[in-house]
Amino acid sequence: MSMEAYALCPRPLAGVSDWQAGLDALGFDLQLRGTMIPLASSGHLPAVRRGRALGFECSIVPFSELKETYPETDFAGSWPCVYAFWFGTIAESIGALMAITACVTSVGGSPSFPRTVAC
Repeated sequence: MSMEAYALCPRPLAGVSDWQAGLDALGFDLQLRGTMIPLASSGHLPAVRRGRALGFECSIVPFSELKETYPETDFAGSWPCVYAFWFGTIAESIGALMAITACVTSVGGSPSFPRTVAC
């Protein structure tokens, strides 16, 4: 089973170093190992936590696509930047949720966790 979550942001992250600074400021022990954020790439974003390699899928999706997929959801406004995250294991979900929290905290956005999706 895989799960998905979204970071609804008023602007994109400036870079991996800013995202990492957000993680560090929150006291999270997640180290991003990617050299580019999802704005520049999509797919697997490698990370390490407590010496264990983990990661999750991440990409930018159009807000219109999110609204179309979840028409019953009130997203509390329009969001110019939406990061989509997909993860399956407990370790991946912990890493992804830390990354989402740091992302929205850094840029003043909002997390959204619409549903679990079966593969």
